[in-house]
Amino acid sequence: MMRRTSLVFCLLIVTLSLVQQRPSYAAFADGFADSAFRQRWQRADQSVADAQTSRSWVWGQQIGPRSFERYQESPQNNRLTQYFDKARMEISQPDADRNSEWFATNGLLVVEMISGHMQTGDQRFEPRTAANVPIAGDPDSPSPTYASLGPIATTNGYNRSENRQGQRISSVLAANGQISDEPNLATPNTTIAHYEAVTGHNVPKVFVDFQQSLGDVTNVLGTFGYPITEAYWIDTRIGGQTQRVLFQAFERRVLTYNPNNAANWQVEMGNVGSHYYRWRYATPMHYFQGSENKATVSEAGTIALNTEGYQGALVDSQPNDPIFPYKRIDRSKITAYQAKIYRLLKLENRYVMLTILPELGGRVYQLTNKATGQNLLYQNPVIKASHLGQRGWWLAAGGIEWAAPTEEHGYLESEPWDYRLEQTNDAARVIVSTTERHTGVQIEITVELTNDSQIVNMRGNYRNPTASPQPFQFWMNAMIAPGGINHLQPSLHFVVPTKQMIVHATQDSALPAPQQTISWPTFNNRDLSRYATWNGYIGLFAADNLSGGWAGVYDPALNQGLMLVDLDPNLPGIKTFAFDDQFDRSLYTIDGSDYAELWHGAQRTFWDYPALPAGQSRSFEAHWLPLHDLGDLSAGNRFGAVGLDRSSTGHLVVAIQPSQAFAATPIKISSEGKLLWQGTLDLKPQQPLRIELEQLVYPNRPISVEWAGQTQALVTP
Repeated sequence: MMRRTSLVFCLLIVTLSLVQQRPSYAAFADGFADSAFRQRWQRADQSVADAQTSRSWVWGQQIGPRSFERYQESPQNNRLTQYFDKARMEISQPDADRNSEWFATNGLLVVEMISGHMQTGDQRFEPRTAANVPIAGDPDSPSPTYASLGPIATTNGYNRSENRQGQRISSVLAANGQISDEPNLATPNTTIAHYEAVTGHNVPKVFVDFQQSLGDVTNVLGTFGYPITEAYWIDTRIGGQTQRVLFQAFERRVLTYNPNNAANWQVEMGNVGSHYYRWRYATPMHYFQGSENKATVSEAGTIALNTEGYQGALVDSQPNDPIFPYKRIDRSKITAYQAKIYRLLKLENRYVMLTILPELGGRVYQLTNKATGQNLLYQNPVIKASHLGQRGWWLAAGGIEWAAPTEEHGYLESEPWDYRLEQTNDAARVIVSTTERHTGVQIEITVELTNDSQIVNMRGNYRNPTASPQPFQFWMNAMIAPGGINHLQPSLHFVVPTKQMIVHATQDSALPAPQQTISWPTFNNRDLSRYATWNGYIGLFAADNLSGGWAGVYDPALNQGLMLVDLDPNLPGIKTFAFDDQFDRSLYTIDGSDYAELWHGAQRTFWDYPALPAGQSRSFEAHWLPLHDLGDLSAGNRFGAVGLDRSSTGHLVVAIQPSQAFAATPIKISSEGKLLWQGTLDLKPQQPLRIELEQLVYPNRPISVEWAGQTQALVTP
């Protein structure tokens, strides 16, 4: 980004003619949104990554998200940006000279965070609250924040300092803004070697030397900008340890000097890029995870899980018991927890990693989105016989369980299942199977990953080999806890495209009795799709037929979720459930952890018991897509997911996460016949594309998102 004193290229109100332009961007490869970004990173940091150079990073080791952010003078009023730990790169004029040192620029992020003015044009700024983010150290470090630098920083021409060249720095800046002096901190490295007259600040030798050492690999002024504070010693926490470091804020970067580090790593760039991203978007920054791994399957050894001694407390049921021949439980005989070893299967490709526990009901235990490195499924820290379920006990172990032959959680989640592994050139599979002992129905489920898709495919078949019809239910229950925190946040969103839901069970006295229908998502002026509105646990079935559609759970604050796409008509049931904050979680766990449930079943509700005729079978498919960086979930299909969200200023943000890589795919966004944005870009599952629109689109308006040769019709939030 050029300095704010740059020429203003356009002061006119943006017209639709600008939207019609199609800016040209270089191919997207290896996580870099444009080849110009790749070249800048390689020039500065490739040798560090290859261990050929020993010094700190200029941009950072990992490649962050890409977005089209609003910028008044750029085509379509937004410009391509990409975040790194240390900074952000941007292309404001994609048709300019690519050989210019200023083609791909480096934002004034430090100025924006200190001043609270987010830049959206050469001379256009939007007011925000200054960033209450520590300038150095751990996220919870007690060091000064960007916001606290306001009274001493030069972001508007004020707070200039006198020329003090030759003096040594011994000033200490406290988190509350107080400045004191500790003469023992004045070392030769802190000697002021340069006075910058443009902004009126002194730069110590250790920072001048570091900047000059980078002169061959980067544009120093374009990378750092001018200093906007003096250099101060601060107390911060790094890796949990309190340390004193010297810092100085520049327009584009923060530099720190830690004499306790190894010589070549004593000066480092602050994590300005990741700080700014969290300030601007209020979500964590996820990094591009490149891999060419094909789908593989393996017996991955074992896992030790702290397991309650419930098995010795199980008692035989009698033939007249509705659950016969499954066991009841005598809770007085349950013994203490002990580590128990379970066999572990692993299924993975370049996008997703699954683990499966055949001895705990053949469940999918973990579903890790490699783009975030986090498991999306609940992991109970203990295996405990809860007070729930049809038998009077149930193992809320987490993951995705197979529930049969009855409603709720069935009888099979604690049973060992048979398994076999399959590996082909284009896919890998785990097939788990069992015979359900209450009805005699045989069940087989295939969990599959292909080489090139992020979707987890599940194919199932249940067959009645007996001589008589059998009443039979089958459900899969995904226990979801986005973000790897094993706990739900108020921001959780149940996204089900239906107009009505059927109440299954609830503690919320404002909802009607079971089997009654309510409007969805809004009922009695409450948006029940938002977990924050709940008063007690709620279980709801989708009342409408969602065949071919989708359903999901997404947490906008964590920017992660999981959804079902291309719903199979042979699995017509969709159910959502979660506990509320008042529920006694000690009934199923020991640490207060919790989860949301997304059920997908062969029946519409738990009250439906169609008979499976003798000798007949039913087959089905389910397709699970892990999600991230959508802002919020709006729709999905086998091509991927689209999210619609609002920026802090109310501008509509469209995000696209494909389920597989698409090269040079045309993208077009329009509303009510008006073109809002278009371009041709590569798309990859690891790095959703985020597009912030300049033109205002009001809530509850139709919007069309065309990409990968298909169109998704949505309604704006």
